[in-house]
Amino acid sequence: MSPISKFASHAPRRSGRAHLPVVCRLVDTMPSRNAFTLIELLIVITVIGLLMAMFLVVISGIRARAKVLQTQQRIENCLQTFTRLGGEGERITAAFVLQRDCQLGGTLLFTRNEVENPPTMMPIGGLANWHKTYPDLQAVAPGNALIAASGAGKPLVMAYPWGRGRKYQIREPWYSSPLSLPDPRSGGIAQTLSTPQQTLWDQPEEHRLEELWPERSEDLLVRSGVGTRRDIRNNRSSNMAWNDAYGNPLVVSYAIYQPPLCDRSESDGGLDPISNEPRGGKTFPADTYLRSADQAYGYTRSVFISVASVGPTLDPAHFPGGGLPDPSATDAEWSAAWRGCWQQVCEVTMPTPAEAWTEASFVAPPWQGIRQVKVIVGGNLVRCQISAPIELR
Repeated sequence: MSPISKFASHAPRRSGRAHLPVVCRLVDTMPSRNAFTLIELLIVITVIGLLMAMFLVVISGIRARAKVLQTQQRIENCLQTFTRLGGEGERITAAFVLQRDCQLGGTLLFTRNEVENPPTMMPIGGLANWHKTYPDLQAVAPGNALIAASGAGKPLVMAYPWGRGRKYQIREPWYSSPLSLPDPRSGGIAQTLSTPQQTLWDQPEEHRLEELWPERSEDLLVRSGVGTRRDIRNNRSSNMAWNDAYGNPLVVSYAIYQPPLCDRSESDGGLDPISNEPRGGKTFPADTYLRSADQAYGYTRSVFISVASVGPTLDPAHFPGGGLPDPSATDAEWSAAWRGCWQQVCEVTMPTPAEAWTEASFVAPPWQGIRQVKVIVGGNLVRCQISAPIELR
């Protein structure tokens, strides 16, 4: 027997079935598992919950931002519409159109009085129809200290453009005395002002944005073309152009610049150089300030406009009834609502003197464009927007 045959005779015989290693057999015989454990399920549910919460937060932020942008766009659309008014003639300006169509106050039409020499301008209907101007109590809005005690309110009519220095002097005690300015004609005698006194006169009138008048909001919104008076009172849909993105109506506030009536006579107390006799008194035409303003500024009429959104929440401090009046409510009730909207907006958007828009803000604005501020009041989110004022001439 050969060596090879001998070795082959002692080799173990293999059957037809393959013999797996022990390890393989153990694995092969383990039972299969087709389900998650309770811990694994809890982990998956927790992860999904966290992802959903994050998703909802992101979506909520996107929706809130979309409402802010939508409201800003509606405010800008109103302002742009106002700037396009006028153009019907050389003297038909945007300010004139708003005064005419929205009954904003001031004097709408003047006529040339040829009887006087030289001819003067006066309101149609006579001097009695000439408007009153600040600081007369018939031309001051509620935010001003002059009438804070009385609580009365009138549309603000200014003798000078807001934010610009007084380039002519109103030589009337009713103007200088309430504002603590030196009287340029004390005792009816023309006075020469010192340099510090003149510096006081050269300063702009002091006004804040909250003094603008909101009670013509309906008329101004109608004139902007967004809807009718009935629409504005009845329809609180957030899709309507006269509402903000939360369904509350936009607020449009204004103030007017228009020079006052001149009603004075004065004497310089000197002697005529030829006759050496006292010069006596001098009477000034009724349109003296009108002509002086035209020469100083180049125009005698403008309207300052600001548009605002009260946001999703109405503060009960400004709305005792809990919200806007019923559509069938009286004009007085709606006037109170417009005031409430404007007061809430001003308090939220300009809470400190540094953030307030004043006469100085036209040179150094504390903010520009449309300002948006959100605060928590009584556990509720109050989000308001307000535009910087624009001047329409």
